[in-house]
Amino acid sequence: MRRTVVTCLVGTALHVWPAAGQENVPVIAVVEVESGSALLSAASVRVAIESALMEMPGVTTLKRKDLAALVEDAGISLAGVRANAALREASGIDYVLTGRVEASVSSKLSPLGTLLRVLGSGSECTAAVGVDVEVVDLGTGDTAFGAKVTHREPVEVVYPPGADYSNPCRYANRSRKWRALEAARDGVATEIARKLTLALFPMKLIRVAATEVTLNYGDLFLSEGDQLKVVAETSSVGEPGDGAPVVGYIAVSAVGPRAAVAQIIYARRPPAVGDRAAVLAKGEGKQLERMLAAMARAAAKQERACENARKRVRRYCPRDPDSRRCRNAEAAVKANCDIVQ
Repeated sequence: MRRTVVTCLVGTALHVWPAAGQENVPVIAVVEVESGSALLSAASVRVAIESALMEMPGVTTLKRKDLAALVEDAGISLAGVRANAALREASGIDYVLTGRVEASVSSKLSPLGTLLRVLGSGSECTAAVGVDVEVVDLGTGDTAFGAKVTHREPVEVVYPPGADYSNPCRYANRSRKWRALEAARDGVATEIARKLTLALFPMKLIRVAATEVTLNYGDLFLSEGDQLKVVAETSSVGEPGDGAPVVGYIAVSAVGPRAAVAQIIYARRPPAVGDRAAVLAKGEGKQLERMLAAMARAAAKQERACENARKRVRRYCPRDPDSRRCRNAEAAVKANCDIVQ
């Protein structure tokens, strides 16, 4: 039954989601990626970002070699690509992406490192890749997206007898470090592609029912059980945690390739088509749990008060409907049983 519902709603989403219903899909070209580290080449990061963007819905990616040919035909340098309306008209490119990469492999002492070092787990060897990325509208030169994105991966370490556990990286060979760097590079590329896609096409409600809503993103971005906050359509929210007023919370119950169904778990006002949504951060999820738990306790307390008031009505009112006890009991029912039916 759930699969049938998702299939129907995904069919509706095809007319809303830009990858399926938009005639002019934005084109993004990765212009230049510089590397400030000898550990990781700029070319490998650029290719990883291009590959990650190809997996994203709603955009088309132009590889740098194709861009170079267009630039050469136009008689300009790559430096002039940042804002060139004529090139945009000639090539169809909407956005250009530039970035600078920093990469490292280092040992990091855990908070309990001094104690845990005795147990052989006080430090860890970690590969980290960070990219300062900027995406510019080719026609206007305005920045459409900018962020510093970092991804970390643990490096596999095999300790010899008598090893110094405070510096595990010295016991990781070059191939293990490189595999961790590759994983961190691919992870940061995927995160950049996801953030950029959400910046260009925010997650929105495309259908609203009594107890559930439909979102314009599918299984590339959402999974069953994900909790999201909903903000008003007029809010300029692009990323979670940016201070936009929250109007409600939803939980994903079913996911298709291009759309997802979510149940409304709390709403300050009824959600509306066009309202934006963002997956809860870890801290926000805990806050929501505490809020729902407090609401559940308050509801249970009111339900008990309602039942006790009804018991007093059944006890006192048949004897003397005009007695003070009957009137007080009826007033308690009115006060505590309006919501609890």
